[in-house]
Amino acid sequence: MSTAERITTEKMRIKRNGEFIDVTAVHWDSEKKLLKLIDQRKLPQELEFMDLHDAASVFDAIRNMVVRGAPAIGLTGVYGLLLELNRITRKNPKPAELEQKMHEVFSMIASSRPTAIDLKNLMEEWLLHVRTNLYDTGKAEEYAQHIFERNKQECFEIGVHGSKLFFENAHVLTHCNAGALATADYGTALAPMRVAKTKKITFHIWVGETRPRLQGARLTAWELANEDISHKIIVDSSATFLMSEGMVDFIIVGADRITGDGWVANKIGTLSLAISASYFGVPFYVAIPWSTFAPNTERNDNDIEYRNQDEVLRCPGTQNIANPSSNALNPAFDWMPEDLVTGFITSKGILEYEELFAKKPVKQG
Repeated sequence: MSTAERITTEKMRIKRNGEFIDVTAVHWDSEKKLLKLIDQRKLPQELEFMDLHDAASVFDAIRNMVVRGAPAIGLTGVYGLLLELNRITRKNPKPAELEQKMHEVFSMIASSRPTAIDLKNLMEEWLLHVRTNLYDTGKAEEYAQHIFERNKQECFEIGVHGSKLFFENAHVLTHCNAGALATADYGTALAPMRVAKTKKITFHIWVGETRPRLQGARLTAWELANEDISHKIIVDSSATFLMSEGMVDFIIVGADRITGDGWVANKIGTLSLAISASYFGVPFYVAIPWSTFAPNTERNDNDIEYRNQDEVLRCPGTQNIANPSSNALNPAFDWMPEDLVTGFITSKGILEYEELFAKKPVKQG
C-alpha cells in the first residue's frame, strides 16, 4: 500500500447519514479566511463546528476547550495570529504599530493554556517566518498551512513507526485523547492504532476515562468507535489493577511538553500510570511531534495549568456530584521523569530521550 493510500484510509473519519466523511478538528477556510473548529465540548453527543473570525475568539476557544490537545492548540494559535494579521493589515498600519499589535496578540493567545508548549513553539516559528517576509499576508497564510500539513505528515509517520509495537491480540492502554482531535489529523498515541488496523492486526485498546473532563471516555472512544477499533472504557483507577493481572501489554500516551532537563508534562494521571507500569514491567511509550519537544526549557511547576474546581465537582453536563460545601483542587497536568519512559514515538522512529536532541529538526520549536 502506498503512502498516499495509507493517508487516505487512516484519516479521522466519522459516520454521518450512514456514510463516512473525513473531518479535521482544525480547518482553515482559505476562501472565507476564517478558522473552523470542531466544538469538542459537544462530543460525542453532537458534532458541531464553530467559525472563528479573530484572535479573541481563538483565545476563548482554546481556554474553554472547544479545541484541546497540544498540537491542535498550537495550530489554532497560529491561525489566530493569521486572522489578526489579516484584520490589522486592512487598516494599513505603520510597521512598528503592526509589530507591537502582533506581539500583544501572541502574548494573549499564549496565555490561554500555559502547559502545552506546542502553542508557543508553533506561534513563534510562524511569527519569525512572517517577520522575515515583512508580514506579507499571502506568505503568512502559506506558512500556516505548511505548519498544518507538516504536523499531519509527522503524525502519520508516528503511526507508521508506532505500529511496529503491535502484535496479534495485543492489549494496549491509552490515557486522555491523543488522537486526530488533538492534532492536524491521525493523532499521536492513536496514530499507531490506525496504522496497525490497516495491517490487519487484531488488538484491543483500554481507554482510560480521564477525569475530570473525561476526554478518554468522550473523545478517544468516539474516535476508536468511528474506526471500528476494538476498545473498552475503564475508570482511571482500574489501570494499575489491569497491569497487575497481566492485561496490559504496553501503554501509549501523548504529551504536552518534553523539557530539556528530562521531564514530560501530560494529562493528570499520566505519572500514576508510568509509576505503575514501571513496577509491573509494562512498556510505556510517549508519542510526540517535534513541536512538543522543548530542549531549551526546564521543568517549571508554574507552567502546570490549574483549572476551575467545577470540573471536579461536576460531571460534564450534570448537576453537582460532590458535597455542596466542599472545594476541589484541579491540576490539569502532571510531570513525569523521562526515565519512566520506554521510548518516544516520533516521526524519526522510536527514540530514547537522549536521541531526541540529535534527531530534532533544527527549525522546529
